[in-house]
Amino acid sequence: MIGLLYKDLLSIKKSMTRVVFVFAIYLVIFAISEDGASFLSAMVVLLSAMLVMNAFAYDEISKWNYYALSLPITKRQLVLSRYVLTLIMNLSGFLLAFLPGLFRNHMSMEFVMTVYCVSSVALALMAILLPLLFKFGTQKARIWIFVICMIPTVLIFAFNKSGLSFQSVSLSNAAIETALWFSLPAALLLLVISYFISYAIMQNKEL
Repeated sequence: MIGLLYKDLLSIKKSMTRVVFVFAIYLVIFAISEDGASFLSAMVVLLSAMLVMNAFAYDEISKWNYYALSLPITKRQLVLSRYVLTLIMNLSGFLLAFLPGLFRNHMSMEFVMTVYCVSSVALALMAILLPLLFKFGTQKARIWIFVICMIPTVLIFAFNKSGLSFQSVSLSNAAIETALWFSLPAALLLLVISYFISYAIMQNKEL
Protein backbone atom coordinates (compact mmCIF):
# COMPACT_ATOMS: atom_id res chain seq x y z
CA MET A 1 0.00 0.00 0.00
CA ILE A 2 2.77 2.45 0.96
CA GLY A 3 4.62 1.55 -2.23
CA LEU A 4 1.53 2.30 -4.34
CA LEU A 5 1.05 5.67 -2.65
CA TYR A 6 4.73 6.50 -3.11
CA LYS A 7 4.45 5.61 -6.81
CA ASP A 8 1.40 7.87 -7.22
CA LEU A 9 3.07 10.78 -5.42
CA LEU A 10 6.12 10.45 -7.66
CA SER A 11 3.94 10.33 -10.79
CA ILE A 12 2.11 13.55 -9.90
CA LYS A 13 5.20 15.29 -8.49
CA LYS A 14 5.51 17.64 -11.48
CA SER A 15 1.82 18.48 -11.37
CA MET A 16 2.03 19.22 -7.65
CA THR A 17 5.04 21.45 -8.26
CA ARG A 18 3.09 23.47 -10.84
CA VAL A 19 0.09 23.77 -8.52
CA VAL A 20 2.28 24.97 -5.65
CA PHE A 21 4.01 27.47 -7.95
CA VAL A 22 0.70 28.92 -9.18
CA PHE A 23 -0.59 28.96 -5.61
CA ALA A 24 2.50 30.88 -4.45
CA ILE A 25 1.97 33.52 -7.15
CA TYR A 26 -1.70 34.00 -6.29
CA LEU A 27 -0.86 33.98 -2.59
CA VAL A 28 1.42 36.97 -3.08
CA ILE A 29 -1.22 38.74 -5.17
CA PHE A 30 -4.01 38.18 -2.66
CA ALA A 31 -1.70 38.97 0.26
CA ILE A 32 -1.57 42.59 -0.89
CA SER A 33 -5.22 42.79 -1.88
CA GLU A 34 -8.34 43.08 0.23
CA ASP A 35 -10.37 40.25 -1.28
CA GLY A 36 -9.86 36.87 -2.81
CA ALA A 37 -8.65 34.77 0.12
CA SER A 38 -11.76 32.59 0.09
CA PHE A 39 -11.58 32.12 -3.68
CA LEU A 40 -7.91 31.14 -3.54
CA SER A 41 -8.53 28.72 -0.69
CA ALA A 42 -11.38 27.07 -2.59
CA MET A 43 -9.21 26.77 -5.70
CA VAL A 44 -6.42 25.07 -3.75
CA VAL A 45 -8.73 22.46 -2.23
CA LEU A 46 -10.34 21.61 -5.58
CA LEU A 47 -7.02 21.48 -7.46
CA SER A 48 -5.45 19.21 -4.85
CA ALA A 49 -8.37 16.79 -5.16
CA MET A 50 -8.23 16.84 -8.96
CA LEU A 51 -4.53 15.90 -8.91
CA VAL A 52 -5.76 12.35 -8.39
CA MET A 53 -6.99 12.42 -11.98
CA ASN A 54 -3.41 12.95 -13.12
CA ALA A 55 -2.38 9.76 -11.33
CA PHE A 56 -5.04 7.87 -13.31
CA ALA A 57 -3.87 9.47 -16.56
CA TYR A 58 -0.22 8.54 -16.00
CA ASP A 59 -1.23 4.96 -15.18
CA GLU A 60 -3.24 4.68 -18.38
CA ILE A 61 -0.35 5.97 -20.46
CA SER A 62 2.13 3.54 -18.89
CA LYS A 63 -0.38 0.60 -18.77
CA TRP A 64 0.42 0.36 -15.06
CA ASN A 65 -2.58 -1.76 -14.02
CA TYR A 66 -1.56 -4.59 -16.35
CA TYR A 67 1.91 -4.63 -14.83
CA ALA A 68 0.71 -4.15 -11.25
CA LEU A 69 -1.50 -7.23 -11.31
CA SER A 70 1.49 -9.34 -12.34
CA LEU A 71 3.00 -8.37 -8.99
CA PRO A 72 1.77 -9.44 -5.54
CA ILE A 73 -0.76 -6.58 -5.62
CA THR A 74 -4.50 -7.11 -5.40
CA LYS A 75 -7.27 -5.13 -7.04
CA ARG A 76 -8.45 -4.11 -3.58
CA GLN A 77 -5.05 -2.54 -2.88
CA LEU A 78 -5.08 -0.72 -6.22
CA VAL A 79 -8.49 0.78 -5.48
CA LEU A 80 -7.81 1.54 -1.82
CA SER A 81 -4.54 3.31 -2.62
CA ARG A 82 -6.38 5.77 -4.87
CA TYR A 83 -8.89 6.57 -2.14
CA VAL A 84 -6.13 7.07 0.41
CA LEU A 85 -4.36 9.33 -2.12
CA THR A 86 -7.61 11.30 -2.50
CA LEU A 87 -7.79 11.81 1.26
CA ILE A 88 -4.12 12.85 1.41
CA MET A 89 -4.55 15.37 -1.41
CA ASN A 90 -7.75 16.74 0.10
CA LEU A 91 -6.19 17.11 3.55
CA SER A 92 -3.12 18.80 2.04
CA GLY A 93 -5.33 21.23 0.14
CA PHE A 94 -7.41 21.83 3.26
CA LEU A 95 -4.32 22.81 5.27
CA LEU A 96 -2.79 24.93 2.49
CA ALA A 97 -6.11 26.71 2.01
CA PHE A 98 -5.69 28.43 5.37
CA LEU A 99 -2.48 30.19 4.28
CA PRO A 100 -4.29 33.06 2.49
CA GLY A 101 -6.31 33.70 5.64
CA LEU A 102 -3.16 33.69 7.77
CA PHE A 103 -1.41 36.08 5.39
CA ARG A 104 -4.33 38.48 5.53
CA ASN A 105 -5.04 37.84 9.22
CA HIS A 106 -8.52 36.95 8.04
CA MET A 107 -9.33 33.79 9.99
CA SER A 108 -13.00 34.55 10.50
CA MET A 109 -15.60 31.84 11.05
CA GLU A 110 -16.99 32.57 7.58
CA PHE A 111 -13.57 31.94 6.03
CA VAL A 112 -13.10 28.70 8.00
CA MET A 113 -16.54 27.46 6.97
CA THR A 114 -15.79 28.30 3.34
CA VAL A 115 -12.65 26.14 3.38
CA TYR A 116 -14.48 23.41 5.29
CA CYS A 117 -17.41 23.30 2.85
CA VAL A 118 -15.22 23.44 -0.25
CA SER A 119 -13.19 20.54 1.13
CA SER A 120 -16.45 18.63 1.61
CA VAL A 121 -17.57 19.42 -1.94
CA ALA A 122 -14.19 18.31 -3.31
CA LEU A 123 -14.45 14.98 -1.49
CA ALA A 124 -18.03 14.47 -2.67
CA LEU A 125 -17.00 15.27 -6.24
CA MET A 126 -14.15 12.75 -6.07
CA ALA A 127 -16.50 10.16 -4.54
CA ILE A 128 -18.64 10.47 -7.67
CA LEU A 129 -15.71 10.72 -10.06
CA LEU A 130 -13.51 7.84 -8.83
CA PRO A 131 -15.89 5.01 -9.86
CA LEU A 132 -16.21 6.68 -13.27
CA LEU A 133 -12.42 6.81 -13.60
CA PHE A 134 -12.13 3.12 -12.72
CA LYS A 135 -14.94 2.26 -15.13
CA PHE A 136 -14.27 4.45 -18.16
CA GLY A 137 -10.75 5.89 -17.78
CA THR A 138 -9.73 9.54 -17.77
CA GLN A 139 -10.80 10.45 -21.30
CA LYS A 140 -14.43 9.35 -21.02
CA ALA A 141 -14.60 10.41 -17.36
CA ARG A 142 -13.87 14.02 -18.36
CA ILE A 143 -17.16 14.04 -20.26
CA TRP A 144 -18.94 12.84 -17.13
CA ILE A 145 -17.28 15.62 -15.13
CA PHE A 146 -18.88 18.16 -17.45
CA VAL A 147 -22.26 16.44 -17.10
CA ILE A 148 -21.98 16.29 -13.30
CA CYS A 149 -21.03 19.96 -13.08
CA MET A 150 -23.97 20.88 -15.29
CA ILE A 151 -26.53 19.12 -13.10
CA PRO A 152 -26.56 21.78 -10.29
CA THR A 153 -26.87 24.52 -12.91
CA VAL A 154 -29.83 22.80 -14.56
CA LEU A 155 -31.51 22.17 -11.19
CA ILE A 156 -31.12 25.81 -10.13
CA PHE A 157 -32.47 26.98 -13.48
CA ALA A 158 -35.46 24.62 -13.18
CA PHE A 159 -36.04 25.76 -9.59
CA ASN A 160 -36.14 29.40 -10.66
CA LYS A 161 -38.41 28.65 -13.61
CA SER A 162 -40.84 26.87 -11.31
CA GLY A 163 -41.73 30.23 -9.78
CA LEU A 164 -40.10 29.45 -6.47
CA SER A 165 -37.17 31.35 -5.01
CA PHE A 166 -34.48 30.62 -2.49
CA GLN A 167 -35.96 33.33 -0.28
CA SER A 168 -39.14 31.28 -0.02
CA VAL A 169 -37.20 28.43 1.58
CA SER A 170 -36.85 29.69 5.12
CA LEU A 171 -34.24 28.01 7.27
CA SER A 172 -32.89 29.23 10.56
CA ASN A 173 -29.21 30.13 10.86
CA ALA A 174 -28.77 27.26 13.31
CA ALA A 175 -30.19 24.77 10.80
CA ILE A 176 -27.95 26.06 8.03
CA GLU A 177 -24.88 25.95 10.27
CA THR A 178 -25.70 22.39 11.35
CA ALA A 179 -26.11 21.31 7.73
CA LEU A 180 -22.75 22.86 6.84
CA TRP A 181 -20.95 21.08 9.69
CA PHE A 182 -22.46 17.76 8.59
CA SER A 183 -21.27 18.27 4.99
CA LEU A 184 -17.85 16.73 5.65
CA PRO A 185 -19.11 13.58 7.45
CA ALA A 186 -21.63 13.16 4.63
CA ALA A 187 -18.86 13.48 2.04
CA LEU A 188 -16.73 10.92 3.89
CA LEU A 189 -19.67 8.50 4.00
CA LEU A 190 -20.18 9.01 0.27
CA LEU A 191 -16.48 8.30 -0.25
CA VAL A 192 -16.78 5.00 1.63
CA ILE A 193 -19.75 3.98 -0.52
CA SER A 194 -17.81 5.07 -3.58
CA TYR A 195 -14.92 2.80 -2.59
CA PHE A 196 -17.10 -0.29 -2.56
CA ILE A 197 -18.55 0.67 -5.95
CA SER A 198 -15.06 1.16 -7.42
CA TYR A 199 -13.88 -2.14 -5.96
CA ALA A 200 -16.86 -3.93 -7.52
CA ILE A 201 -16.04 -2.31 -10.86
CA MET A 202 -12.42 -3.44 -10.66
CA GLN A 203 -13.44 -6.96 -9.65
CA ASN A 204 -15.59 -7.28 -12.77
CA LYS A 205 -13.08 -5.56 -15.03
CA GLU A 206 -10.85 -7.65 -17.25
CA LEU A 207 -7.32 -6.27 -17.36
